[in-house]
Amino acid sequence: MKFYKDYRVQYDDCDETKRLKLTTMINMLMEVSEAQLANTLGSAKAMNEQGRGWVVTQYEFHVKRLPKALEAVKAWTEAAGYNRFLCYRDFGMEDLEGNELLTVHSQWVLFDLKLRKMLPTDPDLVKGIGAPKLAKVPRFKRLRPLEAYDSSHVYRVRYYDLDTNHHMNNGRYFDWIVDTLPRDFLNQHVPVRIDLRFDKEVQYGDEAQSWLKFTRTSQEECLSQHLIKVGEDDMALCEIAWRKSL
Repeated sequence: MKFYKDYRVQYDDCDETKRLKLTTMINMLMEVSEAQLANTLGSAKAMNEQGRGWVVTQYEFHVKRLPKALEAVKAWTEAAGYNRFLCYRDFGMEDLEGNELLTVHSQWVLFDLKLRKMLPTDPDLVKGIGAPKLAKVPRFKRLRPLEAYDSSHVYRVRYYDLDTNHHMNNGRYFDWIVDTLPRDFLNQHVPVRIDLRFDKEVQYGDEAQSWLKFTRTSQEECLSQHLIKVGEDDMALCEIAWRKSL
């Protein structure tokens, strides 16, 4: 069952085109998820008390339109299912007329915060949040690192980049990804699909390189491919399909 939360997009939620920032969008959706889980074993409070956490491993975004400053929207989430090791959660945003603005499919694991390793799915936890057991695992796009990229920027993980799982907040990756693209391009284009996979934790003090490969696929459409590395380790991969904004 979908759980809804109302928002009014504020100016500081938006970029200079007055469209919702990707980082803010992720934070809103995570807030909706936490609101749904608030009175269950899956809440952030309950999980931290048990020394466990939710860690996302992959996102798939489909964007019809990013909401704009002062627009009222309804954000929703739903526990989509689970198997022995993986949990799935869907998200979305609608305008007040019920028109779909964006949808997100995501894959999660339970994580031991002390041992820093994945845990098997907890049957009592997933039952409490209404997640059905899945016979067939949802498929996400298979992302692979490229042999060569066009350019890179270097970033360091700061204290305020961390979340309660003691690693970099997953929304912060979008800052590092988007920042590799030119300002003029971002002002003239909007994302239509985003695939993002997290392979390893980025932690406090890490110095990371955010790599970019840019391809124009047509006069109106482009593809940006991204790799975040720490040393020789691949930490995250992302592909974003863009179109020229209207």
